[in-house]
Amino acid sequence: VFPYLQRQIFLNKFLSKISQSIFSSYQIECVSFWPFSFFHFLFNDYEIIQIHQPIDALFFNFLKNFKKFKLVLTINGFPTGILKNEIKKCDKVIAISESVEQFMKENYNIESVTIFDPVNCSEFKPMQKNPEILKKFDLENSFTILCVGRLVSWKGFQYAIKAMPQVLKKIPNAMLLIVGKGEFGEELRKLVSELNFEKNVVFAGQISHEVLPQYYSVCDVFLQPSIAMESLSLTLISGQACGKACIASNLGAMKEVIINGENGFLVVPENENAIAEKIIEIFSNTKLRKKFEENARKNALQRFDLSKNIAKFEELFSSL
Repeated sequence: VFPYLQRQIFLNKFLSKISQSIFSSYQIECVSFWPFSFFHFLFNDYEIIQIHQPIDALFFNFLKNFKKFKLVLTINGFPTGILKNEIKKCDKVIAISESVEQFMKENYNIESVTIFDPVNCSEFKPMQKNPEILKKFDLENSFTILCVGRLVSWKGFQYAIKAMPQVLKKIPNAMLLIVGKGEFGEELRKLVSELNFEKNVVFAGQISHEVLPQYYSVCDVFLQPSIAMESLSLTLISGQACGKACIASNLGAMKEVIINGENGFLVVPENENAIAEKIIEIFSNTKLRKKFEENARKNALQRFDLSKNIAKFEELFSSL
């Protein structure tokens, strides 16, 4: 583990302000570990180095002038083309979804192999509703909709909140449970207050990874209402692994997780009416909900389980 300049600190914010056209605070954070790690990589031998940011290809391709190793880059999003030549120098490029693989091919003519970000299906699995969480948030007699993620605007949680008035007309005991923290939290709480649904929307804050499966256990529907292209949604996959009926925006790699009408619903982004309609349909159709729950778990096990991911990495690294 190497030191780095965290984007929240004053110096980083100051640097990003005076060089907005070149670096963001996020990019400064990414590259700041380079000087701390250079001598480590220079004087230690590695057969394979795996990186997770395209900008790090600059650093490690430079190191290749002094050391012999194979460089593997995992693409976790949809990068700009500024570093495409550095990406092409990598020995292998991994895309975390088929959408990312297609994006890299069509936009930059870069070949990659898809290895999905995984979920440990032995941890995230169907289980009895956790009684402590039910009691803590007064969910014992509720039909609970769960959202999990950072509280940022592009996660679309505002549309989950906006859907609640329609949902409550058909499901009076409906509750929306939001897990996560972030700078958009105050805006979301303000929206709840404006709609006067404080009793039906609960903010649980940030929950540790170890406890998170227990929160999935208490929901009847998992909702991922993102309004931005996501390269893959681990929260959505986790919902499927826990055997939950899932609803997600019809964007990006969501279509790789959900087969509409088979293991969940895909809805038009930024549309609270569509969200409410599908929540009500799942509530009203017990047979359909059961089908989604069974197929969701099967899909997670077959395509996104950690064991599948490990086997693919073993195969890829051995080929190098």
